[in-house]
Amino acid sequence: MRRKQKVTTGEKEVSAINWRLLGVLVALLIPLVGFGYWVLDTYILNPEVQYIIEPYGFGSTATADAPVFPTPDPPTATPDPTPALVAEAPRAGSVPIEPASASALRPLSTLSGLGSPVSAVAYSADGHWIAAGGQDGGVRVWDARTATEHAHFRSASNRVDSLAFRADGVLLAVAGQDNVVRVFDVTTGSELSPLVGPTGAVNSIAFSPRGSMLAAASDDGNVYLWDTGTGARLTTLTGHTSYVTDLAFNSDGSVLASAGEDDTVRLWKVPGGTALAVLDHPANVDVVAFRADGAQLASAAGSVIRVWDVVGRTPVAQLAGHSGTITDLAYSPDGRVLASAGADINDDTVRLWDAASGRELAVLLPPDRVHALAFSPDGRTLAAGSAAYVGLWGVPGDADVMVDYGLAPVPTPTTAALQDALDSGVPDPVGPAPAAVQGECVLTPRYEAVNVRAGPDVRYDLLGTLAQNETYVAEGWATGPDGYTWWRLATLSGWVRADLVTFPEACFNLPPMQP
Repeated sequence: MRRKQKVTTGEKEVSAINWRLLGVLVALLIPLVGFGYWVLDTYILNPEVQYIIEPYGFGSTATADAPVFPTPDPPTATPDPTPALVAEAPRAGSVPIEPASASALRPLSTLSGLGSPVSAVAYSADGHWIAAGGQDGGVRVWDARTATEHAHFRSASNRVDSLAFRADGVLLAVAGQDNVVRVFDVTTGSELSPLVGPTGAVNSIAFSPRGSMLAAASDDGNVYLWDTGTGARLTTLTGHTSYVTDLAFNSDGSVLASAGEDDTVRLWKVPGGTALAVLDHPANVDVVAFRADGAQLASAAGSVIRVWDVVGRTPVAQLAGHSGTITDLAYSPDGRVLASAGADINDDTVRLWDAASGRELAVLLPPDRVHALAFSPDGRTLAAGSAAYVGLWGVPGDADVMVDYGLAPVPTPTTAALQDALDSGVPDPVGPAPAAVQGECVLTPRYEAVNVRAGPDVRYDLLGTLAQNETYVAEGWATGPDGYTWWRLATLSGWVRADLVTFPEACFNLPPMQP
């Protein structure tokens, strides 16, 4: 018997679901979803909040096993309420810093109180004020003659990359990682209307030595000029083809130099904005500085300094000595000495050069990396902004010269002097004294539990935690691989990050230690 066969007509019916493709997609999505959850949990829901408050460095990375700490209050444009650390009286040098005296330069004092590495330093033209800005947006202004803090501000940009005093010393302009220049009245502490116009971050600002003209260098490749007396924008200088990194006026304010990441320094006639010259470099130009007479210009690209004849538009010298990026340049007021700051793991130095011959005069070894330099207007002090303080360097001299300058002489420390200091309770006037004079470095945790690590970095093993209601003594410090400062505890054989504890001024005198 023949079996009946089913006969179909028309096209075969096809399922609307492609099961094979769906399976492949599911197999791909499962690991992607898992990875996304890990990223969300590790870096967003449970990050280790990274404060940067240290006297010796900056930067770090986090691990997931550390406790979560409260985030800081958002910064405002109102004066910073953070109390300042007590600063030492400035011991300005007795003689000007010049080629003959440069080798005798030594650290004399510090101005403390900022909560992060100092990225900008400036003196007012009359030498009355010295200001410093930090990478957390804090700005402090001290009386340069007494070291007493006069004012402190908080920039809404959360970072200060450059600051400058107007010629009359009344206004202080501040710029950071946004496109606004903020202006503060130093005498009253009030913030004035900001200067707007740039479409990229403002990297550097400079006031003309005369009048009220302010220049700003921006990531948008332009240089902006304002009249700070009226707030009006004067002009915009265009020509750079990449970020503009630094600015400098000549002594009479008629010529402005701008450095850029397009491997050039450009000279402009201001305020008109006429382009005068383009000075070519083999690499990005980071900083630039005019000599006082305006005839010489120094520019740094990487680790090399070029010195230019401004009139002839030609390089006359090349200064090599640094092994890393040069972070700042500054000429002494008389133009005889050029100071440069380096930033490299093997070259955290400040070098002094004879501006006439290009000869290296001295190599200073600050305890921390220097990000900013400024000479006092009288040429007797070199301010170096590094970690969370400004170091003041000078050349000490005899008592008669110091008295003529209006300061107490700086004696050589003796056993009798130290004993007198112990008896009177007055700190040694020439530097760190024994622990009995300076006091212990006692740390107080700022939070309920602060991690203790086996070494100065979050990647070291977690040894335990410090309780908020206890105090701990530190015996030394170290800078971690990413720049955070860590205190070495005298007990527990562990390390704690400096921004997670409060500490007295005595901690700044502790010696560096190896993990």
